[in-house]
Amino acid sequence: MEWESYGISINGLRLNNLRFADDIIRIGKTKEELARMGTELLNECEKRGLVPNKIKTKYMSNNPDSQMDIDETIIEKVEDRTYLGQEVSFRKGMEKELRTRNRKAWKTATGPWRESLRERWG
Repeated sequence: MEWESYGISINGLRLNNLRFADDIIRIGKTKEELARMGTELLNECEKRGLVPNKIKTKYMSNNPDSQMDIDETIIEKVEDRTYLGQEVSFRKGMEKELRTRNRKAWKTATGPWRESLRERWG
């Protein structure tokens, strides 16, 4: 796939996808660019006998009025997503991620004493 011109520039380098195991995050400047990348990815998958799960395919956008379709399939828009344990959101910035990390830290820190703390302070 020729995606060198797609994506965003970070310190002079193009970032157009993140991959981990069977997850691929495509990064683009416009929804049209993302749709082209999606179509190219589907075509490459078909050539190799792979079938992406269109139900699990989602997209995020900082444009509240956006809608996306790939090969005439409407893709579900999500407001936030967890990727590799990190909460990603355009709406909330880092607020939700920081709350999640704080909750996990307290749960870990108070683990051995959780029951006695509940008994003592309700």
